[in-house]
Amino acid sequence: KDPKTLIKIARASGGQELGEALDLGARVRELRKARNWTLEQAASQAGLARSTLSKIENGQMSPTYEALKKLATGLEISVPQLFTPPEKEQVNGRMVVTKSGDGNAHATVTYEHEL
Repeated sequence: KDPKTLIKIARASGGQELGEALDLGARVRELRKARNWTLEQAASQAGLARSTLSKIENGQMSPTYEALKKLATGLEISVPQLFTPPEKEQVNGRMVVTKSGDGNAHATVTYEHEL
């Protein structure tokens, strides 16, 4: 079995579902690029060899826990955050419609609004 499919998420309702598989190498690369760091810069920050970081990012090496700790410290995050998928971009907010004549008048320098 693929180890990625063994991850299950327990829900408060008692149900379980398979978690979304996370590619650690891709996640590390994404975190590094979000900081606009080169491999050399990220490896230096983490105290790892550039070749080691490259192998982790390309899935050619499984890092030890010590390497994960160094990597997290270098990226200024916690170890669990290495395994947390990034939040999906989602628009938060709501649209409110106020019918003409039902709102409160709000005057600005250039316009009169009704909110």
